[in-house]
Amino acid sequence: MKSFTSLIFFSAALVGFAAAKPAVETRESCKGNQFWFAQLGCCLDHGGPQAPPTPPRSRDCPKDNWYWNSKQGCCTPRHENPPEPSCKRGFSWSKGSWC
Repeated sequence: MKSFTSLIFFSAALVGFAAAKPAVETRESCKGNQFWFAQLGCCLDHGGPQAPPTPPRSRDCPKDNWYWNSKQGCCTPRHENPPEPSCKRGFSWSKGSWC
């Protein structure tokens, strides 16, 4: 009986773990107010947040249609097909992530 109880407990824990695992985003998983950003493989909200977080020190985002996305850990565009990023003086675009 003890091993049966252990098996039930283990199975319940495994199911709980599987349910907690986040689903992988796909283009089809984007909601109506979102667009697919292939560069990061994720859905982003059209327009982005009204008051985006400040980038970490030594990082900056282009002010033209980009914002710091804490969840992604980089700058992300506010809309699909963003213009080429333009960094302020003293910064350069780093591998498509930030200035």
